[in-house]
Amino acid sequence: SHVICGCSEGVIRLFDPLTLKFVCSLPRPHYLGVSIPADENKQMQTMRYPHVVCLAIDVSNTKLGVVYSDHSFYVWNIRNLSQVTLSGSFLSHSACVWSVETR
Repeated sequence: SHVICGCSEGVIRLFDPLTLKFVCSLPRPHYLGVSIPADENKQMQTMRYPHVVCLAIDVSNTKLGVVYSDHSFYVWNIRNLSQVTLSGSFLSHSACVWSVETR
């Protein structure tokens, strides 16, 4: 288990719960204003990322669900913290998200 912090600009960091020592950072989501996959080569200096709004962890399946401020939802596989992978993503929705639950 870890302490997981969601921050601005899409940053998610994991810490050891006993020592609060930094463990790793997750990859950032797509940047704001992207037209996937058309803008893959946009200049790094102009990239801004959506803020993390909500985190939900499924400890048994080692998945982390993240809702971002641009209404996207990502599911990260955190089984191997040296190689975090994207399990799935939903890039937009039109209604409110009232909760995020894991099963």
